[in-house]
Order: sequence, then C-alpha cells, then structure tokens
Amino acid sequence: MSIKAVTEIPEIIDWTTTPLPNPNVAVGEVSRVVVSFYGDTETTKGFTWYTSQASINSDVQVVEKTSGEPNFENAVTFTGGYQRSTNAPEFIVHKAVATDLKPGTEYQYRVGDASLDLWSDVGSFVTAEGDDEFTFINLTDTQAKTEEEAILSSETFAKASQTVEDSEFILGNGDIVDTGSKEEQWGWVLDHSKETLMNTTFASSAGNHDEDKNSFYEHFNVKTPEGSSTETGAYYSYDYENAHFVILNTNEDSEEYQNFSPEQIEWLQEDIKAAKANENIDWIIANIHKGPYTTSNHATDDDIMGENGVREKLPPMLYELGVDLVLQGHDHIYARTKPIQEGNAVEADKATEEFEGIEVEYSVNPDGTIYVIPATAGPKVYYKNKEIDPAYYDLFEVADENSAAKYGADPTNDSRPVRSQVQNFVEFNIDGNKLTGITYEIDQNINNGEPFVIDAFGIIKEERKTDNLKDATSKKLKITKPYSVVNIDEAVEQEEIFVQASVTLKGAGLANKKVTISPSEHNAVIDFNGEEVKEVRLQTNKIKEIRGAENVQQWNIPNGVKLKNINFYHSNGKEITVK
Repeated sequence: MSIKAVTEIPEIIDWTTTPLPNPNVAVGEVSRVVVSFYGDTETTKGFTWYTSQASINSDVQVVEKTSGEPNFENAVTFTGGYQRSTNAPEFIVHKAVATDLKPGTEYQYRVGDASLDLWSDVGSFVTAEGDDEFTFINLTDTQAKTEEEAILSSETFAKASQTVEDSEFILGNGDIVDTGSKEEQWGWVLDHSKETLMNTTFASSAGNHDEDKNSFYEHFNVKTPEGSSTETGAYYSYDYENAHFVILNTNEDSEEYQNFSPEQIEWLQEDIKAAKANENIDWIIANIHKGPYTTSNHATDDDIMGENGVREKLPPMLYELGVDLVLQGHDHIYARTKPIQEGNAVEADKATEEFEGIEVEYSVNPDGTIYVIPATAGPKVYYKNKEIDPAYYDLFEVADENSAAKYGADPTNDSRPVRSQVQNFVEFNIDGNKLTGITYEIDQNINNGEPFVIDAFGIIKEERKTDNLKDATSKKLKITKPYSVVNIDEAVEQEEIFVQASVTLKGAGLANKKVTISPSEHNAVIDFNGEEVKEVRLQTNKIKEIRGAENVQQWNIPNGVKLKNINFYHSNGKEITVK
C-alpha cells in the first residue's frame, strides 16, 4: 500500500479582523508614497503611504533642504491617521498633513512610523512661492496591466521630470492603473516611479479605471468638499500662484449629468465663481478624465455625446464660468482644440514668440475654452475616430492620427495600434498673463527613446483698456465688444459708461461714473470686480448676472426690469440681494 503525502493547506487569513498593530506580520517597508496638494499650496502638503499591518503610527518628518544630507533629528514631525486598505486589507493606508510650511521653499521629508524606526526613502517637494511664474508637467493614462508596463510608465514620469527640470508638480488626468481594486497595480506604478514621484507633488483626477471602491482616494490625501463622496474618486481644487486648478471626478452619475452628480456640478460652479472673484487669480484650469473634446474611440461614447453627456452639458458651463484650459484623459491620443464656446469653435488672434528656443503660436485673448488631451503616458494607444462626422474635427487645431499607428495594429486587438511604442507629456509654464504648452513625444524606436517636441502652443491675456471704447469725445463711453476687460482709470473724463455686452469693468475711475447696462444679446454677464461704482442703471431684462457688485453705491432700476431674473454676486462669489 502506498502512502500519499498530504499537502498542508495554508491558513486563510481574514485581514479585516486581525489585531492592529498585527504582531504576526513582518514590519516590511514603506511603499506607495504620494505627496499631494491639501489646501494652501504655499504652506501645506498632504502625504499618503502604505505599510504592513505591523505599523499603525503615521509620522512625517520635514526639514528644509540644504546642500548636505538631511538631518532629521531636528525635523518637524507631523502625525496623521491610518486605516486598513479597502481593497487589500493586509495593507495599512497612512495619511498625514504637513502645515505651516514656508512659501517658495524646498523641503526634504520621510514618512513612516517613528516607534518602529520604519522610514521611507528621503523625498523632496517645493511650496508655491507667490510670484505668478511656475512650470508643471501634465500627463495621463499610465494605466499598466503588467509590471513590465508599469516600468514603462515609470520611465515616462522620469523622462518628463528630467526634460522639464524646473517643474514644481505633476498633474495627471486619470487612469493611473488598469484596475483600481488590484492593489499590486498601484504598487507597480507608484513604487517603480518613486524616484520621480517622491521628489515632486502629484495631483490627479480619478479615471474610470481608478473608480473601484475608495481605490483613488486611498492613494491621494486631498482636501475634498465637506460631505462629498470619495468612493469612486474625488473632486477638489487648489490655487497655485496665479492659477486656480479644478479637479473633477467623472466617475459619478445622475439623471441630469452623465458622469457627474448634481452636487459636484453645483460645487464646480461655486468654486470657480469664488476663484474668479479672487484678484490674485488670472487663470482657471480644469482637469477631467472623460473630456468632451477628444478624437479617438471615446469621442462617440454615449456618456460623452448623449443628451445629458459631457459634451452637451459641460462646455457651455465652463465657457460661461470663464475656464481658460481643460486638460483631459481617457482617449489615448493627442489633440488640441480651438477656443470653444457653446459647442462652437471661434478663431483667436495669433502671436508667435519663442519660449526656451522653441517657436510657440499663442492665442491672444481667446474668447473660449481650449481643450487638450496629452495622449498617454503608458502603453495603451488608440486610433483616430473614423466614425464621427468629419465636421467635428473643425473644432480642433490639432487632430492627427496617433503617432503609434505607423507601427501597425496590436496583435491582441487590431482595433488599436501596437502597445508601448509611443508616450506623451506636456510641459506647461505660466508666467503672469502668458501660458505656454510644449508637447513632447517619446517614441521607443526614435531618438533612443528620448523626448522630442511635437506641438507648441499658448495663451496670452492682454488687458484691454479704453482703446476698445467708442464715442470717446462724447459724454458717454460705449462698450460693445463682448468679454472685454476694460480698465476705467481716473483719467477717463466721460461721465457715463454705456455697456452693451458682457464685460469686466475695473479701475478707480468707476467711483465717479454712472454705468448703464443695456446688452444687445441675452444672458449678459457684467463683472464690476468689487470696485466702487457711483451708480448702475439696469436698462433691460437681457442681463443674467452681475458680479462683484457689493460696492455699487446706487442702483437705478426702471419699471419693467425684473430683478428676480438677475443674479447678483459679491466678489467672493456669494449671492447678494439688490433692491
């Protein structure tokens, strides 16, 4: 009789009920470290990292960077909190916030558990300085299915950081991993990229591949609106120098808005109105994974082009709110639109200038929102959409076939080009009233895989003063050009300003002026920018909003003008009552 060996069945552990700290597991290492924006970008940073269940203390040590090795004996220590990972409860998620940092300062840090002498590698970050000049990197869809593909994505992070040496942060447009609930994929991307990501700040939106329960939020410590859901991602905003960044979550859904909840849309509107009322903010930049204007497979998806889809609902709103630039993901191809109003492209005056030796074509005072999708920083690429009405591409400045198409179809899916051959990222520089974008491509078969420039574009905002006003010799100044920004200084002699279009009025000269508002088109928006105004007369019911109206000294409301149909706002974005 033969005796068969009995294989011992390993014990199945319920990691959701084990004691914490767990004495039965090894201490292990700190992993998945991410530094994020958490509120004030001049003084605060958020941190997230993972450990085994042996560690339940969440400590961050921060020192100002010097020429020598960091001395953490004199570090400032910040303590946060912990929880079990939702999708991989054998891990502990740690979060902490560093506060009272100095603006414009480079710091070094480490995260871990002081009680166990468990620490991460040393990383670094910079705080915003407040000088209205900065550079950041934008990329999207690292989305690796395998560890090998995650290494490819990590190389994109590294090459982007090496190319844009003065970048102060990286902004991602979603789909960091392929399956959000698979924690090993987060480990692959974040840990293989740690030499880059631990030495910058990484902000991102959540993509549809990141939407599994809490998977995005458990890797980013961001300050979300009170009461907002973080199960499928997060929406939040931050000011960096003179730019306001709005990060949206397209993993929500409702009857009114595909991919958004009504609560998120309401927050979006109030958030941007408050930012526009901030005199220190010159730029509004939105970040969204499922964008309305892309040029590949997803451009014809129902949730994009349907009745309540993103393309139908979002662009008119963003245009009305004054958003300058929208950074998109999801569609794995490079494209850039003309300025977009309510579904229509408009032409802008152009100016050509050099930026760091690169010739850049700038749109000057564009009357619309520009949408950019920076293709992919990872392996997966798509062909250009052949099913959509060709007239759709008239909305774009750049809408070319994917560069990866020349390498043929993917052998596992012939509807897409072969994977892992081409990656992209964009360098953005903001310097006062000028925004510059330089798009780079990495082709694994060209230039030894080193990045090269494929597009250069930008926006210049020139403040229009009294040169766009008519009848300068009469007692009335007429403003007829929509969306002008008009400075009325004390040297303007005319007693009355006659406004016939949506306009922003600024300047000390308003304090002794009468402003009559009689727009020729419906839904006019007038912004007084919080300036003192002697008198305002409302002449028509074509007015939608009057912003920055708290310092109007006298209102003249003729019979027939329905105040209930006009929204009045303080320059801080809060609604006010006018009688």
